Formats: sequence, C-alpha cells, structure tokens
Amino acid sequence: MKQVLQAADLPVPKFARFKTKEELTETIKGFKFPVVLKPAEFAGSVGVIKVDDPQKLFEVFDQCVKDVHALSKTYHVRDEVFQVEEYIECLREMSIEVINFKDFRQVLAVTDKYLGPEPYFVEVGHSIPSFHSSNAKIHEIALSACQALGIEYGVAHVELRLTPSGDLRLIEVGARTGGDAIMDLIEQSYGINPYELYVQTLLGKRPVLPKTLTPKGVAAVAFLKARPGELKQVRVPKELPTYVRNLQIWAKPGDQSLEVTSWRAREGSVEMFWKNRKAAPNMNEHLTFAKELSD
Repeated sequence: MKQVLQAADLPVPKFARFKTKEELTETIKGFKFPVVLKPAEFAGSVGVIKVDDPQKLFEVFDQCVKDVHALSKTYHVRDEVFQVEEYIECLREMSIEVINFKDFRQVLAVTDKYLGPEPYFVEVGHSIPSFHSSNAKIHEIALSACQALGIEYGVAHVELRLTPSGDLRLIEVGARTGGDAIMDLIEQSYGINPYELYVQTLLGKRPVLPKTLTPKGVAAVAFLKARPGELKQVRVPKELPTYVRNLQIWAKPGDQSLEVTSWRAREGSVEMFWKNRKAAPNMNEHLTFAKELSD
C-alpha cells in the first residue's frame, strides 16, 4: 500500500520493511528518531509503538512482536513482517470515509480522531464532522489515494495527520468501512447510511448523493476505560443525558482491566449527538463524559 501511494506522489511518511533485529539495525540507519514501529498487517493500533530513544529500539520491537503474536492466530494475519516509519508530529489526526463506484468517488465525512498518550496510538474517541471538513486538500488526498489503490466498490477508510505546520501526511488506507461506530456517527450527523451506499455499489448502482453534504449536528463516540486491575462490579447509570444515543458496556465482574496499548483495553463505548451543533477545534466533551462514566 505505502509503495503504491508513494509512487502516486502522495504524502506518505518515510517507511521501510524489515523482519529481524539484524535487518532493523541496518534499516534504522536511514531514519531520524523518533520513529514508529508497527506490524505490516493488522488494525486497532496493535503493536504500533513510538520509539524516542535509540537505546530502546530493540526493547520496543520485542513488545511489538509480543503484541502481534498474541493475536495473529485469532485474526489470521502475517506476524513476521514489520515496518519502521518516520514519526509525524500531529496537531490533529483525521479519517476520511470515501464511497467508491468504478471511477466515481466522493467523500462522505471527515472525522476528528482523539488518541491516548504516546508511545501508543490508541483511539479513545471520534467526532463528526471534523473541524477541518472544508479543507479541500484533505478531500483531494483521500480521493487520490483510493484511485491510486484501485478501490472501485464500497466505502474506504483513509487516515491522515495534520502537522502543527499545516502539512498533511497520509498514514494508511483501509479498503473497508471505518470501525469504532464511525458509520453510525455519519448516519447521525448527515442522515445517510454508508452501509446502504456500500451495498448499492456491489449491486452495480452508482450512489446518488448531493455534491455537498450538510451536517445536522455533531456526533461523537468515546470509549470507556477503567483503571487497571480486576473489575469487581459494573454499574449502569439509571439516567443519561438526552444527547446520549447509545451506551454499551462489555466489561463484566472478574475481568482484568488492561493498560491502554490497543483497542483490546476498552470496556465499553458511549455515542452522543448534539443537534444543530457546529464542529469545534478543541472538542472534548465526549471524552470527558466517557471518563466520568468510566470512573
């Protein structure tokens, strides 16, 4: 994927593949720290770790391998190929959902993504529409990436980082719908169902959409996370604010609450919608509410 995007002159971070510590030792000579180590295949931020200190490179790689091996058999992915990438400083991370049908492509929504603390890159929440939804360059990069990869059907999930200097860097493209309830958030905010559009393309029908989609408000999701340790009790609120549309708790007494290193540490989610609200650059109300519920 990265090779194809690079060949199309799209702004991907510097990257290189490797398999062993010996290969990593040689490969890393072409990079400046900090860097990011990640598996060549996977999702949900599993095994994706930032390395600030060259002295800790092998220690982090060992953790990356351990994380991937723990799940590779369950999800049937390759667990022997890894990648080192240039670290991209981030003002805001975004995902762009693109509907594709042969040579037709259109952006459905731009999502603001919220991440937990580094060195991990775990997504703790999302909100739609993004404050940066009107940035034409974001749309251009996302559409060009889908075209370069030859995605001709369905919804694709494109991830970008906006740097403090205003540059955009293309992190990855999934030829699939975005997870984490993003499709639900699009329906809440824009009144369109991306899954319906996806099925239309598979039936040979070009989706009919207005050129400009107008949001009805701001939709958001945030994930519940207890502090690490054994969960003794799980309590569900008797009442919730009217802006809460969906609360799911999948943790149960006896479970071990894990450190936040990937999506596996989540214990639930809460979806929210504020009608007629505008996107804001520093929105965190959904994260604050999820933390209150978690506590």
